[in-house]
Amino acid sequence: MNLKEQIESEQYLQAKKQVKDIKGFYTHLLIYIVVNLTVSTVNMLWNHDITDRKTFFAALTHFSTYMNWIFWGIGLLIHGLNVFWLKSSFFKAWEARKVQEYMKEEASKKGIRNK
Repeated sequence: MNLKEQIESEQYLQAKKQVKDIKGFYTHLLIYIVVNLTVSTVNMLWNHDITDRKTFFAALTHFSTYMNWIFWGIGLLIHGLNVFWLKSSFFKAWEARKVQEYMKEEASKKGIRNK
């Protein structure tokens, strides 16, 4: 395999990993929405009499109704930042520069050892 094929293969694997990460985020988002809608609905129906307007309003405004949304949402936000922001072109360029820097360091160390 020549250098061009190796680079294309690495780019393909990187693109495939990025698509997998994005798919993982959207799967996480879908599960987040479905589970939290279910939990909130069950919480409101089982813990409060929905026929009474005051208790239904209390259920809607109660912290436990939104607790999962908030705390799981923080984790989802971190996941989204990792997938879409931390893997942006800025960080990819930085990563490529660091790889090149370390490769040059290794090459210079090997050159010194061989002399």
